[in-house]
Amino acid sequence: MIEPGQPELALLKIAKVTALGVRQADEDRFSADSIELGGVEVAITYTDRTKVKATYKIPQITARNFTGPTRAANSAPLSGSLIDMYRFALLQYATVSASSIMAPTITVNVDAGTGKAGNGDFVYSGLVIQNINRGKVETAKTDRITYTLDLTQPSKPAKMTGELSGVAAYDFDASAVAVALDPQQSGDDSFHRIYRRLSADSYTVTAAPGVRVQTDSIIVDDIAIRPSKFRLAEIMALVPADHAILTPAQSRDSMVKIADFLEGLQIGKIEIGKQSVETPQGTARLRAVRYDQTEFALEGLDAPTPQGQLRVERFALKSFKMVDLIRWAAGLANPGQPPSPDQMLGLFRVLEGAEIKGVISPYKNTRQLFTIDRISLNWGQLVGSIPSKANLVVKMVTPTDPANPALQPLIHGGCGQACDRPRSRCGLDGILGSLRARAGHHRSRQPRPGAGELGARQGAARPLHHDRSPGGDGSVGADRDRCDRAVLARPRRCRSGRGPVRARSECQP
Repeated sequence: MIEPGQPELALLKIAKVTALGVRQADEDRFSADSIELGGVEVAITYTDRTKVKATYKIPQITARNFTGPTRAANSAPLSGSLIDMYRFALLQYATVSASSIMAPTITVNVDAGTGKAGNGDFVYSGLVIQNINRGKVETAKTDRITYTLDLTQPSKPAKMTGELSGVAAYDFDASAVAVALDPQQSGDDSFHRIYRRLSADSYTVTAAPGVRVQTDSIIVDDIAIRPSKFRLAEIMALVPADHAILTPAQSRDSMVKIADFLEGLQIGKIEIGKQSVETPQGTARLRAVRYDQTEFALEGLDAPTPQGQLRVERFALKSFKMVDLIRWAAGLANPGQPPSPDQMLGLFRVLEGAEIKGVISPYKNTRQLFTIDRISLNWGQLVGSIPSKANLVVKMVTPTDPANPALQPLIHGGCGQACDRPRSRCGLDGILGSLRARAGHHRSRQPRPGAGELGARQGAARPLHHDRSPGGDGSVGADRDRCDRAVLARPRRCRSGRGPVRARSECQP
């Protein structure tokens, strides 16, 4: 039995040790062809803000071609900090080498207290770590990880179960983590890579009755940390004792500290494969989630709604910055004081644009569909909080509702009567073009067969062209003129007629 200075903090038990081919090159280090440990048990207790005990049980550990020190590496004395314990273990890990370390089964029990959320059991099966060399690990793979967590809330018992298969980690650097956790390295402002890749073949979670989440694959590349910002102790200190509710001031302070912490974490790329969420209301599916330094994107959404099925081919945020979003939200979290216009415009600093494509959605409780071919918005550099330029592209089709007061100006202008056939289409585009047209820069063009749109690009404006469907009555030219007059008279309120509206706009102020 080996215990540090505080028995309540950590406990290590090893029932059996068998070593073959042992040799000692000097008094500080030894080697062995193989080492087998049996009946290993490690218990770690965290007592800083709330008491949590984790107990690891490993029936068998086998190491091949092992080389390590004869005594623990020289390090700072252990304190009551869980982070100190973790750093101490990493420092010992950085002194050993082995061709492989295998553990067929590892069980972990987490005890957060009777009746409290956080209690759980984890089981790791088929753990294999290969090519360990002084803190650097080439690969670590686990066939399967299963867990059960207690999510109990007051008078609401609940459990969550999960299973990951084919979990793998590549090029882990324990020394980089130890540096980040060392208080003496708090001034280090450089990034240290800790993983080249983390991956899992599949992930399944079952939560509330009838709710099941299935993910086909997960890949995370190039994970790095910056010691000057990656202050794990500060984040752990944010956990309220006995789950107390934070005050607004404490919430703002927590958000700022989380943003600082995330500035110390860098991820090169994330790719999540096919996902499905099963609920009693139906199954939602998503083809992929992608993240890199340039964009965050969701692809292939197919989800049920009370009105029908919603489909989105792609939704993307350009140059999305989670840290800036958290800081922006923290700045707005001031009860009793409404945010200033400059604070609201700060959202432009969070990202540099957005795009949505291929949307098909039911329109209210009708059988008609609302569709978006493409909406794209991006902007240039900021002057203060205001973008220096903006580019907007819109191409969409939407049914119209005569009962909507916002549509009455267009309907009164004649577009409602002109667009009353199910296959009739009114095109609406270029609010800026309409404004320029009123200023005397209107330029008429002949409509193309079957096309109807109002466009604006670099000062040129095209009138609204209306194309009646076959079998419609009335004069096409007269209908188009009425639509043009309605748009030019009310450019900001003219949105649609009764039939579908196709809008396309490209604006650059």
